[in-house]
Amino acid sequence: MRKIKRLTQLRKEERRLREHRAELERAIQSDWLLIRRTLEPASLATEAFRAGTTWIGKKLLTGLTSRKTTEKSRS
Repeated sequence: MRKIKRLTQLRKEERRLREHRAELERAIQSDWLLIRRTLEPASLATEAFRAGTTWIGKKLLTGLTSRKTTEKSRS
């Protein structure tokens, strides 16, 4: 860090630090709200439902495609 020689430099550095602190506090607040929304029971249930339906859909499609290839090989 540079040496502060004048009062104006000190005031400028204080202002810069206050602005940086406010920016960090906003970032923390934003992250905290995101975490709270992510961990809400409704959003967790929605995510689990989507994962389950995606998995079931993939299994159904895999079963259909393997059945088609089995039918083609029999012909």
